[in-house]
Amino acid sequence: AAEAMKAMKVIEKENGGMSVFKTSIETMRMAEGKSHKSDVYSDDYELALDLLREMVQLAIKKAGGVESKKGKKWKFRSVPHEQFGKTLDDVYMSFLRWGAKSDEIDDKTAHSSEVGEDDTSGEGVGGTEENFEEETAVWINVSKSFRRLESYAG
Repeated sequence: AAEAMKAMKVIEKENGGMSVFKTSIETMRMAEGKSHKSDVYSDDYELALDLLREMVQLAIKKAGGVESKKGKKWKFRSVPHEQFGKTLDDVYMSFLRWGAKSDEIDDKTAHSSEVGEDDTSGEGVGGTEENFEEETAVWINVSKSFRRLESYAG
């Protein structure tokens, strides 16, 4: 417990004085987020995780690298995942779960396995809802998950 408190104090310092709890509350306030017609969707968590990783890598590249001023947020230094025995993939999966709904697809674009180089949000990529089986129970809005993750990161 003492080690976790120490880690949270370090994170608070690196996060401009904002506590881990306040950061988490701010992120949760945007829980619903907005879907866009051009969002990338997946019906598979492993594919969604790959797409989200790719979006993060494109954002890092667009920021000028992880050591650049804009790119440093992607180090997730203010996220206490390691102190709880978790990985960045665990963090990514939590955001993908936020972006998942069983009834998400209406007239929106859907699944794609490619993310455009200039498109870290996934806009402009995707197929149609016909790409999915009608029986699919979950729709993961990877683009919405990325937007939430980006906000949380920085």
